[in-house]
Amino acid sequence: MRQAGHYGLWERARFTGAEIALAALSAGVSAAGAIAQGNAAKSAANYNAAVARQNADVARANAAADADKQERQGRLLAGRQRAAVGASGVTPEGSPLEVMADSALESELDALTTRYRGELQARSYGQDATLQGMRGDAAQTAGYIGAGTSLLTGLSKVSSPSAPAVETLSDKDLLERMHTAAGYEGLWG
Repeated sequence: MRQAGHYGLWERARFTGAEIALAALSAGVSAAGAIAQGNAAKSAANYNAAVARQNADVARANAAADADKQERQGRLLAGRQRAAVGASGVTPEGSPLEVMADSALESELDALTTRYRGELQARSYGQDATLQGMRGDAAQTAGYIGAGTSLLTGLSKVSSPSAPAVETLSDKDLLERMHTAAGYEGLWG
């Protein structure tokens, strides 16, 4: 006799071993996919961050080169101005001196402005690189969370009371179905 609350050996289990294995495999594959997706997003973000850092370096280098060119042009202009003043026979005092000083100041200001703009652009790229790194970290974390969610969801499908109901058979009904399936009919009739 069966005791109350005790299930007999012939009652069908909620899931078979194959169903449990498939649920575990499905959860594992989903988890692995979530991790792979997170890692891929992190790799892409790391690549974008590296490109942004390279762009920052290029922006600084370009600004320095442009500023150097402006400084050279300023020196050439100052040389031409001195030559023109000397050829005219005017002494480089007063107005000619002020013009040359203003030209030199403008040239230096242009070079400094160019360097500053390059630094601003480089900082923008640097900030983008930092943001890309943060996005990559967040994507990887989301992948791990997704993997955990997949595993927990898969496990809950196996053990959840809200899982689809499975027919429970009495010992007699189970034996009768087994005999019927084997071709022995009418044993319980």
